Amino acid sequence: MATGTTGKALEDSRPMTADDIKIEFAKRQNQKYPKKAEFNPDELEWIQLNQELSDSRMVGESSQDKLFRKLTDNPWIPAGCLLTTGFLIKGLFAFGRKDNAKSQFNMRGRILAQGFTIVGLMVGLVYNMRKEKAAKDASANPI
Repeated sequence: MATGTTGKALEDSRPMTADDIKIEFAKRQNQKYPKKAEFNPDELEWIQLNQELSDSRMVGESSQDKLFRKLTDNPWIPAGCLLTTGFLIKGLFAFGRKDNAKSQFNMRGRILAQGFTIVGLMVGLVYNMRKEKAAKDASANPI
């Protein structure tokens, strides 16, 4: 049985309609580009890890509670940020008034305040690490 250019048998004298062409095109596309396997997000390890970590995080803590906890864990960081911001704003105003001496003084003070913030961050990290280790040791060795 010979086929014509439209893919239908020559004996079939009925011309192809638009629907027939669409069906034929869809068949050829499926043959040429077979469908890929369905995507399963459960197979990705990082999604499972993120779900496990989110389950272990503090539950029921509001944003205000979290902010207060973070501020009490390391109060030097907000103090350093406030100092840095204060020096920066004063320095910018002095720069705007063309007072080079005060502008230079405040920019140097900003650098010192940033250093204070970094040192405060490091001190807070060491303090919290020691506090957690002491709590872990106390729970592991009850007296």
